[in-house]
This record gives sequence, structure tokens and C-alpha cells, in this order.
Amino acid sequence: MKARKLGFFGSPQMAADLLSALHEDGHEILFVVSNPDRRSGRHSALQPTEVSRKAVELLLPLYRPDRLREIEETLKQYPAEVYVIFAYGQLIPRSIFAYPPMGSLNLHGSLLPAWRGASPIRASILAGDTVTGWTVQQITEKLDAGPVLNQCEVAIKPDENAVELTTRMLPAGIGLLRDTLSLLETFLSSARKQDESAVSYCQKIRMEDARLIWSAPALQLDRMIRAYAGWPVAHTTFRGSKLKIHAACLAARDPHGAPGEIALDNGRLFVSAGQGMLEILSLQPENKNRLPARAFVNGYRPREGERFGGVGEGHGDN
Repeated sequence: MKARKLGFFGSPQMAADLLSALHEDGHEILFVVSNPDRRSGRHSALQPTEVSRKAVELLLPLYRPDRLREIEETLKQYPAEVYVIFAYGQLIPRSIFAYPPMGSLNLHGSLLPAWRGASPIRASILAGDTVTGWTVQQITEKLDAGPVLNQCEVAIKPDENAVELTTRMLPAGIGLLRDTLSLLETFLSSARKQDESAVSYCQKIRMEDARLIWSAPALQLDRMIRAYAGWPVAHTTFRGSKLKIHAACLAARDPHGAPGEIALDNGRLFVSAGQGMLEILSLQPENKNRLPARAFVNGYRPREGERFGGVGEGHGDN
């Protein structure tokens, strides 16, 4: 495999895994760009991104600018052949992404042109897709609209949440990018334009997107709970406090009462939806630890007929 001179842009753990793989392959990673350290945790201490941690561990030159233009001229001093961008989270100006002679490559978590945007894996689950995958594309000024160099498919399991799916499919994405770099000239020469008539889009996830509206069908609520696993986590209210729903499944029983109404069966917890019912498997009361449903039932003793979501909230009547 031909070793390349790379510049690397990324931030979260999955990007750090890709950085490690490229380093192991013998590519010369000339610099790494990640997001600035952010305050987090109990004491609001500054925390580096996982990519920053990995770059320091690998003794690679690391840049953490607030704005990329601050370091544009510095980056151009490195003789990189190609830039690799994965889960960086910031728009890269043309003056930077077009600078390397072989351009800039992005690993995107969908089969483009499906699900252009910031949350493709979650969008696939929300839409009920049975197949997703990875795309290596050339970066252009239009978001996720560049020529496609290489793709691979990954099946979505019917009960899989976004965290599980991302973890399971990541090795295939890393392998795809590795294969693309090994024959980069060939893939560049055969790159194909995306079919604009088949484009779909997804947006950056907001906290309010994960609020469960119990008048919706159970199938939609199940997809939401799986899609928003990890963050922001699907949520409702119970007895006036926020309640996170970490895991649920479709229940093979008829709805019992109004949307949001609770039904109990030998320690199991069910909630009626607009169509169908959900069985709640794991949930987390506000400021408490995550609990299996049976522990929640034993500790909080919900009553038959109580509702998740307050009056006028979470039922489609607000």
C-alpha cells in the first residue's frame, strides 16, 4: 500500500480510531486539526477532544483553532497530498480543502446522496431504513455534495440504536477509507457525481427534537428512542419531572387507554401511543441513575392510568 502525506481533521472518538488506523498503515500524518478544548464535567475543567488526545499520544503536530482561517497559512506549509476529514464538525473553507493536489476526502456515514448533513446515522434510524453505509466523497463547497469515490453498505438491525449501529459500522468505514487511499489515483479518476434527484437531508440534532409526543404511532416513538440514544436521549415527563427513555420496544398488545397512559404487567411497564403500545425497558428519572423498567416500577410505583407527559404536553394536544 502506498503511504500518503496526509492532513487530518476530526474530533470525536470514532475519528480518533480512524487517525490511529491511518497511522498504523504507515501514512505520514503531517498535522492534525481538531476542535478547541471545551469545558465539561463536574468541575467544568477544560477537556481535549479524543482526536486531540490521540494526536498527542502519537506525537503528531496538533492545531485546535476556533476558526480554521487562523491557521490557514500554517497548514499550507505542510506538503500534504490529500486532507482527510471525518466528524470534524466545522465547515472547511475552499481555500483550505482545495489546497492539497489531490483535494480533500470526507468519510460520511450514509450512502450519499441519501442523508446529506450532520446526523446521517440517526436519520437512517428515524426513517426506518434497513440499509445504510459509508461514502468517501471529495469535499466541495456544497455540503456533502461532492463526487463519490467509494461506498459500502451496512444493514441496520431492527432493534439497533444509533450508538450500537455507529459502533458496529465504524470498522467498515475505516476499512473503506483505507482502501480508497491505497488506490487513490484510480478512485479519483472514476469518481462519480451524485444524483441530485435522489438527495435527502438531515439536520443537526437539537435537544427538543427528542421529546416524545405520545399521540404519535408507537413505531415512530420506537425509532426516536433508538435514534437519539446516547445524546440527546428521548425524553418525556413523569409527575412533573423530566424522564429519559433509554430503551423500549414495540409491544404486541392493544393500546391501553389514552396516549401516554401507563399499563403494568407483572413488573413490566407499557405506555400507550397514538397507534400501538411501547414496552419501556430502560429509563432515567431526572437527576437519578438509569434504571431497568422493573426497578423503576418497584421504586416509583407508577399507577395504572398515570401518564407520561403532563396535561397538554407530550400528547399532541398542546
